[in-house]
Amino acid sequence: MKPLSRTGMALLFVMAMIAFASCDTNGDTYVGSGVDFTNHPASNAAFFVDNGTGERLVAFAGSISMENLLGGIPAWSRNHGIRRNPDIFNQTRAFTMILVTEEQFVANRNNLSVLAATPFARIFVFYRHDSSIAPERYIINEEMVGGRNSLVVQNQTGFGVELRVGGPSGPTIGFVPAEIATATINVADGDISVFPVFVIIDLVFYRRITIYPRLPDGSPWFAAFSFSGGYAQTLTLDSSLAPNISLGWAGMSIENHSMNAVQVSHEGTIIFDAMGFSFINPGSQMTIPILMALTPSGTAESQVVSGFRVGVVGLTVPITDAAGNDTFTLLSDMRYTVTVTGSLLEGLTATIDLENAMPISIHDIQQGN
Repeated sequence: MKPLSRTGMALLFVMAMIAFASCDTNGDTYVGSGVDFTNHPASNAAFFVDNGTGERLVAFAGSISMENLLGGIPAWSRNHGIRRNPDIFNQTRAFTMILVTEEQFVANRNNLSVLAATPFARIFVFYRHDSSIAPERYIINEEMVGGRNSLVVQNQTGFGVELRVGGPSGPTIGFVPAEIATATINVADGDISVFPVFVIIDLVFYRRITIYPRLPDGSPWFAAFSFSGGYAQTLTLDSSLAPNISLGWAGMSIENHSMNAVQVSHEGTIIFDAMGFSFINPGSQMTIPILMALTPSGTAESQVVSGFRVGVVGLTVPITDAAGNDTFTLLSDMRYTVTVTGSLLEGLTATIDLENAMPISIHDIQQGN
């Protein structure tokens, strides 16, 4: 065979370098799938993910579709930043992050919906649309997720639930939304104790509430399993495990039936709603959350409140009960109506109805998909 010239050798070297550069060795875009595996910095990250598995994963928000594609997560990566796509991350929200392997994604590119029943993992994500808050970090457990065994979870409680190993504060092996009656979690061989932790997002105070069921002695409820050889077992979470969740706050719904727009103040400080408005127009209402005091065992079941006034600066009246008292007790998880009548010219009244309070529904304060 005729030896290659220097020009030919150089050409082969360039071609080899091009081929090498097309392979993903550092987390950048992988030519085979077209998914962006870039690690985005905190300034452009919605949240971070630790992928403790040997699989290259493709993430979706809520459901598996190209519109909900979040990006790729390299194998064994730590603090991998998911891009803050403005089409997806434009408000505070909670959702299920669904993960499939890159191999699954490539094989089903033209029919992604078939992966909904067999994802690699599901992780609960709470995104806060506030640049002053550091992005959250989520961990894909390296020991349990993605094994050859199946844990089939039947969630009959109506609440989203995280499944944690070893204790209610242990690593999460999966998340089952309330909307999904049955979900399958792939787990590795071994003995595990699974602790369900129910998750609620309170969008009034933008916080995540978690609570777990307890045994009569107060210890956490759990289910134990032993997996090997591709075995499948079922975990049923029924209504008897559904948590009795206290939100830790009461609501005062200010209904303005007066002739004028009014504001609400507490101890001289005007209260604004989530949109930054303070005036309540005639015929409109605004709900003010009253946070319960903290106790050694959690939040108090009631709170004595006073100092609330309605009107405009320089012309306000106190919120009183039916007996005319401007100090009264509110119960947690209840919504109270305050009716404002009259006018600024003839005088205002603001009366709270303590007798006909309504429970605050969990579904009134959270969102998710």
